[in-house]
Amino acid sequence: METAITVERITKVFNLTADRRRSLKGTVIRFLKGEKKAPDVLIKPLNNVSFSVKRGEVVGIVGENGVGKSTLLKIIAGIIKPTSGSIVTHGRVAGLLEIGLGFHPDLTGRENAILYGSILGLPKNQVSDSLDKIAEFAELESFMEVPLKKYSSGMQMRLGFSVAMTVDPDILLLDEVFSVGDQKFQQKSFSRLEGMIRDNKAVVLVSHDLNVMQRLCNKAVFLSKSGKTIVGNADEVLNMYDSYMKTASV
Repeated sequence: METAITVERITKVFNLTADRRRSLKGTVIRFLKGEKKAPDVLIKPLNNVSFSVKRGEVVGIVGENGVGKSTLLKIIAGIIKPTSGSIVTHGRVAGLLEIGLGFHPDLTGRENAILYGSILGLPKNQVSDSLDKIAEFAELESFMEVPLKKYSSGMQMRLGFSVAMTVDPDILLLDEVFSVGDQKFQQKSFSRLEGMIRDNKAVVLVSHDLNVMQRLCNKAVFLSKSGKTIVGNADEVLNMYDSYMKTASV
């Protein structure tokens, strides 16, 4: 199968102290107080991570909180850059990475669908022509003229997922999408994802719900706090992760 994503030795380091230094107010206060430069506080959520995703694969990313799962998806999506390493993607990428990401609370559902579609690379007229289908799939026909700030998190997720499906991406990135959806919409989404797999698309999924991962994924990546990355068959890796979490919680 053709490779859709290649993740090669990705490392990401965040300098928490540098982020605080960017505040002009904080800089002035520290200057007036005569404070010395604070030492750098570095965190490394991702360390030398490598794996590939082929077309027709659904790859699940698992690991404890803080190991960089969401950061990894944002790097693949091109939202943030890695400190070192490289990402190569082939085809159109669509991502639903945070509930409400790319939406504006004061705009209506219709306006946000057009805005989000534009962010994903769709022409405005193409999204406009697909609004009825988007609303029907999201089960939001009566809410498309309502401001997004009136939406629940589940409604926002359904709208974002429906727009992302309209893009017909070659690569779909999903971060905890199903945690806020009801069972009916989950089943509908699963069917759509299974159709994408048959159409030879690539899906990368982050979720703490092992039932979802076991149903959808045929490959998994386990990011551990030790910095080790385990890649392999979904059943084997997910069982390993489940055993690890049960042991860690004792």
